[in-house]
Amino acid sequence: MGLEINYLDGGSSLVKSNEKRKAYIKAIQKADRQDLKQLIIFAKS
Repeated sequence: MGLEINYLDGGSSLVKSNEKRKAYIKAIQKADRQDLKQLIIFAKS
């Protein structure tokens, strides 16, 4: 039984490597540097 993280809408997994996961990680990394634009865009997608 592994850890499975889903978006709030119950959609895609953030555990499996895919384009959505890559975009999420990139947005989180930018947010760590006080650039929230990509995280907001991701959250709205």
